[in-house]
Amino acid sequence: MTEQNQSAQSAELHKAIKAVRFALVLVLIAASYPAVRLSLGISKFRMIFGDMLGEGAQLPTITRGVIASEPALIALSVAIPLIGIALLFVRNVTRSLYVLGGLFLLLVPTCIVVSSALFMPLVDIIEKMQQ
Repeated sequence: MTEQNQSAQSAELHKAIKAVRFALVLVLIAASYPAVRLSLGISKFRMIFGDMLGEGAQLPTITRGVIASEPALIALSVAIPLIGIALLFVRNVTRSLYVLGGLFLLLVPTCIVVSSALFMPLVDIIEKMQQ
């Protein structure tokens, strides 16, 4: 193989890796949507819990924790896709792919914790309505 062919293949491989990075950023943005929506709705859920269960009702520990850390969760859920977009402009493609993987690892538990915390009291409300 000539040096020119190797250079052309290397350039083509670099373009393919950048395309994969772009696709992963798009997936990250789409996957971030539920986390952003849920974190922006925490205060609305808090009002629903107060109306349906009463202001003095004891919420599950995870729900109280999520409500108490609402600003941090909003910041985190918005920062994740923004950091992903910023990674499109990083020259070191390999490093940006590792960071994207870390963002996914951060996004999944965030989504699980917030959704679980907000839906646990709703299950309690439904169970009380059935009695």
